[in-house]
Amino acid sequence: MSGARLSKFVAVFMIAILTAGMLGGCSRGGDVSNVSIDVGTSQLYSEEDVNDAMNAAIRQFRKGFEACTMTRIWYDEEKTRKAAEEWAADNDADEGIVLYSDFDVDESGRNPSLNPGQTYTRWQWVLVRDKGEKWRLVTWGYG
Repeated sequence: MSGARLSKFVAVFMIAILTAGMLGGCSRGGDVSNVSIDVGTSQLYSEEDVNDAMNAAIRQFRKGFEACTMTRIWYDEEKTRKAAEEWAADNDADEGIVLYSDFDVDESGRNPSLNPGQTYTRWQWVLVRDKGEKWRLVTWGYG
C-alpha cells in the first residue's frame, strides 16, 4: 500500500472508530443499574413468575426510556388483582399482572415524552400471558 493510500485508510478507520464510540455513548434506553426490586408476596404467582414479569418491564424500560433512571419496581397483589384480571380479559389472556415503578428523568431533555427533571411514581406496567407462556407487556403509564 502506498503512503497516500495508507494515510487515507488510517483516516477512514479512525473516523469509523470515533463514530462507533460516539454512537455507543448515546444510550437510547433507561438506566436500571441500581433499581430496587420488591417481588412482594403472592397467592397467585410464584416468585419466579413475578420476577419474569419484572424482567419484561425492565427490558422495555432499558430499551425505550432514554435519559431515565428506574429507582424501584414492585408488585402489590392486593392493589393490582382486580385490574390485572380486567387487563387479561381485555387482551384475551389467561392471566394478568400489574407492576409499579418509580423513576427519575434527567434534565437533558433527551426524552421528548417525559418532563425533564421529574420523578414519576407508581408508573404502571401491565403484562398478560396465557398459562405456560411468557409475559407480554401490553401497556405502561399512569393508570
